This record gives sequence, C-alpha cells and structure tokens, in this order.
Amino acid sequence: MYNKAVTSPAAQATQVCLYEDYGYDEESSTSPTDNVNNLKLQAINYLSDGITALSSLLAYQAVQTVFVRYNTLLTSSAAVERLFSCAGLIATSCRNRLSDKTFEKLLMLEANQYK
Repeated sequence: MYNKAVTSPAAQATQVCLYEDYGYDEESSTSPTDNVNNLKLQAINYLSDGITALSSLLAYQAVQTVFVRYNTLLTSSAAVERLFSCAGLIATSCRNRLSDKTFEKLLMLEANQYK
C-alpha cells in the first residue's frame, strides 16, 4: 500500500520501485493515452525505418522492451519435453491417419488440459 506518512529512504525507494514496476509515476504529467500514443508512434517509426540490425533497437526503447520480453530463450526445456511426451501419446499406430491440423488440435487440448 502507498503511505505518504512513511519518510525513510528505504521505504521511499520501495514505493518508487512499486510504481516503476507497473508504469505508474505520481509525478508524471502525461496521461496513459499519451503514453499509448507514444508507444504506437515508436512502433510505427521503427517499422518504417527499414533497418534490420539489432543495434537499431537502441533508438526505440518501447520496441526494445517488447523485443527482449518475447525473444528471450527459455532456460529450461522441460515444457518442450512435456509437449513431445504428449505428442507421443497422441501419435500412436492406431492414429496414423490423423491430419496435421487434427493432430495439432488434439495436442493443444492434451497439453492445456491441466492448466
């Protein structure tokens, strides 16, 4: 909870971290709409730039953040191994005529059954 009465430096640093984690800044004069428009403008500028080098991401902080979030390697292959295990249970000799589309649907149903 945010409490204005707390004045210790450690508590203030914690409050700042909480607000920074969620994109809130109580001293910010920009509205959320302005932030969204700025993000959209950065994405459009990046896509129209045409440069494919990774170093071009340094000029577009919002695009860089999304790139790092979604293009990071997984540290464990356990999820992939579970998926292959489910695939082995579905692709049996009795089901050798499944189409790719049906196999994929069955695999996704089986893999997401316990979530």
